[in-house]
Amino acid sequence: MKDKRRIGGLGLDPAVAEWRKRAAENKAALTKKQRRDRARSRASYDLSPEVQRAVQQVAAEMSTSASQAVEMLLWYGIYQYRQGNAELHTAFEEGRRPARTPRFDWLYDPPKAWLDASTIEGHT
Repeated sequence: MKDKRRIGGLGLDPAVAEWRKRAAENKAALTKKQRRDRARSRASYDLSPEVQRAVQQVAAEMSTSASQAVEMLLWYGIYQYRQGNAELHTAFEEGRRPARTPRFDWLYDPPKAWLDASTIEGHT
């Protein structure tokens, strides 16, 4: 007996499906913003409300987006870490505690000086 499964929806002609695939991949037709956005990757991180407020404040001071402010701050932190910044390396050494997850070994708490209200809530 013939299989009588119902297949819903309209199927595209194979030639049309191939044309649509090529059209969607036409990189020459992408705008500059679309090309830039495709080259970037999105990330999601858990941040404390204090850090989120500080980032928003820096972004407002610099008249940019929060993601641009975070990117600049992260690049600076990475640069300082790779340059051997003693304060940053000490913070990693002194702020670590064991993680209770098989995915990674340590959790890190920032130094109290970095969490000072005058640092988080802006400069004067």
